[in-house]
Amino acid sequence: MLSIPGSEIRLPARAVETRPTRDPAAWIAPMITVELYAPIDVARMADLGRRPGLRPGALLNDWFAIAAAVGTPAEFAQRHSIPPRGNARAAKLTHVAFWRLQPGTLLNVGRCAPYFGAAGGGFQAEFLGGPLPTLRSASRLGT
Repeated sequence: MLSIPGSEIRLPARAVETRPTRDPAAWIAPMITVELYAPIDVARMADLGRRPGLRPGALLNDWFAIAAAVGTPAEFAQRHSIPPRGNARAAKLTHVAFWRLQPGTLLNVGRCAPYFGAAGGGFQAEFLGGPLPTLRSASRLGT
């Protein structure tokens, strides 16, 4: 088990050579690159608007919340620095999905920086490669 720097969060992973991040401003240092050796469950919230039907693929992206109580959409957006859409001042998250990341997955992990007008401070994983995440559940939030 490996600890994320600055936290008590332990992941079934080993540290590997650091890989570049897609967005250096998204991190409060230090960020580390890891390879999972056992599965972990992660969360995502997204703004899918009011489109009918849930398309779980629309909830798949490269960024996930790890070891987080999801809380309200506003709390999640603040902790995980979710960007607002269009001219909005804050993200309006409409859907939540829980994913399983598989052994062999490469991730950058660490703490979210303040970004997009949000406070940050939550712990995040940036998907770099490996097996695609498996959807565990997804639902529309009561908005």
